[in-house]
Order: sequence, then C-alpha cells, then structure tokens
Amino acid sequence: MDKLPVNSNQVNYNDLQRYTHLRDLVLPLKNDREVSLLIGANVPDAFCAEQVRKGKAKQPAAVGVVVDWTSFEHMQ
Repeated sequence: MDKLPVNSNQVNYNDLQRYTHLRDLVLPLKNDREVSLLIGANVPDAFCAEQVRKGKAKQPAAVGVVVDWTSFEHMQ
C-alpha cells in the first residue's frame, strides 16, 4: 500500500484552549494528513497510556503515550 487512508476529521487545536484539562498540552498540528509514524502491534508499550486528560461528558480528551499526545473529540 503506497498510502494509508487517513480520516479528514481533525480536532481544532485552538478550541482545546477552552478546556482547562487540556490548556497546557502542546499538540502537534498536522495539516498534511500523511502518516509519518506507524507503530505495529509488536510494540505494545507504545500504546500504553502514560497520562489521560478527561473532561466532562462530550468534551475532548487527550491521551499521552510514549511518543506524543493524541486528542479525541466527541463525534456527533
């Protein structure tokens, strides 16, 4: 496969500043939609959450793993 399909939905990182549980996170802004790192299932430590930032119901959350942070928004 030459290219991995990447979902075009993206968290608006500027909006994350509204949430006190996410304000101090530095999240990379990826506009190119290209996968730059693929971690296989043979590296389970890379998937283990070191930190979790969770707000109230339907607020975005973030998970910190070994390589970086990733954020999730409630899908409507």
